[in-house]
Amino acid sequence: MNKIKFTLVAFLILLSSTVIGQEKISIVVLKGMAILQKNTNENIKIGRSKKIMIPDYSSIILSPNSSAIVFNSKVKLEVGSSIEQKLSYTQINVSLKKIKPSSLTTNFINYLDKMYADVEEKNSSYGSAIGAASRGIEDDNPTYSPDDETIILSDTLVLLFGSEVTKLTSNIVVTNTTTNEVVYDVEPEINEVKLNGLKPGNYSWEYKINSNGKNISFKNTFIIPTSTEKISKLKVIEDFNANLNDCSKSQTCLSDGAKELLLNDFLEKNKYYINK
Repeated sequence: MNKIKFTLVAFLILLSSTVIGQEKISIVVLKGMAILQKNTNENIKIGRSKKIMIPDYSSIILSPNSSAIVFNSKVKLEVGSSIEQKLSYTQINVSLKKIKPSSLTTNFINYLDKMYADVEEKNSSYGSAIGAASRGIEDDNPTYSPDDETIILSDTLVLLFGSEVTKLTSNIVVTNTTTNEVVYDVEPEINEVKLNGLKPGNYSWEYKINSNGKNISFKNTFIIPTSTEKISKLKVIEDFNANLNDCSKSQTCLSDGAKELLLNDFLEKNKYYINK
């Protein structure tokens, strides 16, 4: 009896350690679409800029020309090809185990967890692509850029507004709301305004457009940081770029397309504006 009890306890300990030691693997879709196939009856669609944990005994199906990053707590790997690709949890886990960890990769994985929203499994829905915000216009027809509260880290700022179906019906008024100084008050001929040499402070830019017969007023905002703040934030971007370009012998290299998408997502998530 004692021998049976001892064997049962030993088995439970082994099972517990196996479960605890099971590596958590996630996927972030950068381009196209992926499907998490848990079983024959449950498929979860994963859209652009969304991430989800890949359970054991499941598979990921990547649509043609899709791109994604699979990662655990220490290493990452880009996956995807010109044709449909199906990868099991076991295949992904084996591939990740062949990669040696680095401190840069650990930092990069922390960025991934913060940058991308988890898919709600119960909804089995696509993730929405990140895009400029809009007010009063359909989400697929953004009407201004950069997004509100964006931190401008370039000497030149380009404000974009409207679309092919909108008409500007007022001046563009740009105000440093920190000093109450109006720095621009013109009705431009095209749907963009270039600004240079702006002083640090919080800014608003106001205008009116007519879209499909509807008049809409906008009051958008951006931030010009101090020199010290600018240097600090540029260093953050530099560090992220170092993570993207970590391509030592022990690391797998990311494609140029993946690096571009990841940098764009990083800048948008943090609301950083730079001229690339």
